[in-house]
Amino acid sequence: MRKLATKDLFAAMRIIKISGVKNELMPIIKAADSEDVEGTGIIGVLTVFEALSGTAAEKELYKCLADIAETDENAIAEMQIADFLDLLKNIAAENDMQSFFADVQRLNG
Repeated sequence: MRKLATKDLFAAMRIIKISGVKNELMPIIKAADSEDVEGTGIIGVLTVFEALSGTAAEKELYKCLADIAETDENAIAEMQIADFLDLLKNIAAENDMQSFFADVQRLNG
């Protein structure tokens, strides 16, 4: 698994735009607890997931996570739930999610 990069900001912004989750996600980012960065990242991602259910953005999310996890989109889509949650935890633990979401917010206006 790789660290988050600039291209991930743009992928996140595309997902937010397609899903229309901006209004739900921004209060989470603003209220982010720097003591629980991993939790903030997971709550943010789960909020996006909820908004994605039944939308075209789901495929975009698989694409983004597959790129970060250095695997293919189908592997993400078919991943066991426990493994998927572990992937999210690992991404959150390995990266500064508070800064990442703050950058997404800043770029999303």
